[in-house]
Amino acid sequence: MRDAFNFVAAEVTDSVNAYFDSLATYYSVIYACYMSLSLILCLVFGLFVFKKLREQIITSAHILSIMPLEELDQRDR
Repeated sequence: MRDAFNFVAAEVTDSVNAYFDSLATYYSVIYACYMSLSLILCLVFGLFVFKKLREQIITSAHILSIMPLEELDQRDR
């Protein structure tokens, strides 16, 4: 009877260890996918914001080059 109990206990322990190992692997894969997706979205969003900011700076520079400096106050120059 003791041998049967030890066998069942060993099988249950092995089964639980295998389950948690596979669960840890799945969580690692899901976390890696989440982090890579987050990084890609941050890069895309960052490039979009950088492009819009660059366009605004260029537009402001063009507007300022058109305006005559004599009409601006000293602090605005």
